[in-house]
Parts: sequence; C-alpha cells; structure tokens
Amino acid sequence: MKRNAKKLLVAVVFIAVLAVVLVHGKGADAVLRDIREGQTAFLAVAIGLQVCKYACQGMAYRCAFASVGSKMGFGEGFKLVFETFFVDTIAPSMNVSGEALVVSQATKRGDSTGAATAGALLMQAAVNAGFLVIMVAGFAVLVATVGLQPGIVALGLAAVVTVGGMVAAMAVAAVRPKLVLKIAAPFLKLADRVAARFHKGPFDRTVAQAVDSYASAAGLIESHKAQAVQAIAWCALGSAGELGCFASVCLAFNIHVPAAWVCGYVVATLAAMVSIVPQGVGIVEAASIVVFTLFGVHQATGLTAIAVYRAFVFWLPFLAGALVMGASKLHRTQSATTPRK
Repeated sequence: MKRNAKKLLVAVVFIAVLAVVLVHGKGADAVLRDIREGQTAFLAVAIGLQVCKYACQGMAYRCAFASVGSKMGFGEGFKLVFETFFVDTIAPSMNVSGEALVVSQATKRGDSTGAATAGALLMQAAVNAGFLVIMVAGFAVLVATVGLQPGIVALGLAAVVTVGGMVAAMAVAAVRPKLVLKIAAPFLKLADRVAARFHKGPFDRTVAQAVDSYASAAGLIESHKAQAVQAIAWCALGSAGELGCFASVCLAFNIHVPAAWVCGYVVATLAAMVSIVPQGVGIVEAASIVVFTLFGVHQATGLTAIAVYRAFVFWLPFLAGALVMGASKLHRTQSATTPRK
C-alpha cells in the first residue's frame, strides 16, 4: 500500500515538474531519480499543507463577500481559487483577469456589480495582506532566534516594503481616493507620455476607475468589518500553510536551514507576484536557487526542491483550474441545451 502510494506521488510530481525540466534543461531521468530520493512523508505533508492553503482561500472568499453583504458558499469560493489561478496564468494582467471572472460569476449569481467588484477587490487585498503578515512574522522569528546577515535583512525589508506598499496603496485608495489621485497625477502624466510613443494608454482613466472601485468597496465593507478581518486572517493562515509546504519540501530533500525556508519562500512568492512572466515561470526557479546557494545548499539539491515545490503550488493547481473551468463550461453547455419541462 505504502509502495503504491509512493509510486503515485512520484508520478504526479514528475508529470507536473516536466515544464521546469524544460526550463532548466536538466535530464528527466535525473529529476525522477532525485524525486525518488525525497522522503515521501514530507512530500505528502507538503501536498496536504498546500491543499489547506487553498481551503483557507476558499473560506477567505466566503468572508470577503460576506463583508460586502453578499453570500458565497465555501464550495464556490474553493472552485474560484483554482479558476482564477488558471485565468490569471493564461491571461496575465496583474490579477485583473481573475477579478473579472469573480465579478462575472458573482453577478450571474445575483449580486450587484458594485458588491461583486468590492468582494473581488477585498479578496485580492486580503491575499497580499495575509502574505505580508506571514512574511514579517517569519523574518522577525529568524532575527530573534538565529539572526541574519545584513544582506538577508535588507532583502526582507525590501520584500516588506514591496508588498506593504501594495497593501497600503489599496487601503489609502479605499479611504482617501482623492489623495491617491493627486499623488499619482504627475507619475501618470509621465507614463502617458511614454506610452503614447508606443500607441498605448492613457492610464489616468484606468487608475481613476480602480481608485473609485476601492473607495466604493470601502463603503460597502464599513458595516461588515469583522468579516473583512476574517478574510485577511484566513489568507494569512493560507500563507502559513504554503510556507509549511515549502519547508516540508526542503526537509524532504535534507535542506535543514530554517532561514533558507523563509527566505526561499518569500523570494519565490514575490517573484511570482511581480514577474511579467505568467506566475514567474523560470524566474521563480532561478531566484530561489540563488537564495539556496547563499545558504550553502548544493545547486542540484536546490533545483530539485524548487522544482517539486513549484509542481505543488503552480503546475498542479493550474491543471486543477483547467479541469474545473472545463467542467463548469460543460455544465453550462448542458444546462443551456437541456429542454425545460
């Protein structure tokens, strides 16, 4: 039984990791050999923690929409986690594609456009805020226990500023929209001038609409603040689970350096968030290997660990999203063609 389970686990990971193999040019037989050498128990724990992360995000969707006076079941929120992941990957647009999908499904369910947009925006803000909480906590624990080199501390501060800036911009846009537009005005003018040379833009109207959406969302959330806080808490718990997934994968390949777990996870997540490449494919792997090397991890071991981790957090949910989207489309087609009695 255990032998069959291990074979199944190796097969699933190997299939999902093939794309990473193509990126790095490492032989498929070498990757399969390295994966087999991984400790099955830790790999199983990693998968379990990552699934818990998706469950937490499903609950966060439920709370986010409750905060704007709407109802969304856990099952629907859980499906949206994979659907939005898939859509944001095949149509990268800084999560705009995923948010549009959420709004579309919510309005079809009967929500007003304003409430649907507010719920989707709050969910995105909660994801960033939740990651920020775990990131700050992780670096704080490392500094207080084992200590970190100044360069690593600087990396942590840069990460906090980057994500914290995103969260702060969302918060300020929600409560002081006019101030945000005033501060952004000179930067938008410069961006519009540059974009005009490439026949793009202008961006001022798009930014104004986004700021207005956050302000409207803040008005809806005002009377349901507790649910909004719960959404952030669920996302923070999900990020903690994902950090646990990263650490478990590292342990599976005998990487016993807590600082490498936290720094590697933060760098991998940030690279996926800010990369112009969909989900940071290739860039995440390269950046993570650099971090592993800084902590004395052999490059081959680091490559295998990050390849398996990416299999769990990118390739498998991407495939799950494709299956969920396909099943939903089939269900809608069948419903449309079934004659009413």
